[in-house]
Amino acid sequence: MAKACYFLDNIKDTVSGYNFGFLHIKAVDDAAHDRDADLRVALLERVDRMLDYLAKEIEILANIQERKFLMVLTGDHTTPVALGDHSCDPVPFVIHGVGFDLGADNVKEFDELSCSLGSLGRFRGSEVMPLLKTISSSF
Repeated sequence: MAKACYFLDNIKDTVSGYNFGFLHIKAVDDAAHDRDADLRVALLERVDRMLDYLAKEIEILANIQERKFLMVLTGDHTTPVALGDHSCDPVPFVIHGVGFDLGADNVKEFDELSCSLGSLGRFRGSEVMPLLKTISSSF
């Protein structure tokens, strides 16, 4: 949770002029490299709680500071526990607008298959930043 708090402190600071934040959580990947499925599940559950906290705090911040935020949740690569190493499988990707409406699709689960069936479909990693720049230029 310390990373989440540090992240929030930085985006709350309007004096610094930050308009982009990046939060990387490595422990889940490390557990997969160690082929420790139980630890990976436990860490994913902790990450889930942290993301819930972050989403709520960013929503509050958007209302208080009358700001808009674009939240993106994804992975930088897959690391299946059975393999214990990186693979080239697709990663799930979700975008959420805070303080504005991005629209919605029917995806209710954050996993590779569900996200690939969403309105973004599948795309290459090289398309991520141009996509985010296009969306964020609208607000």
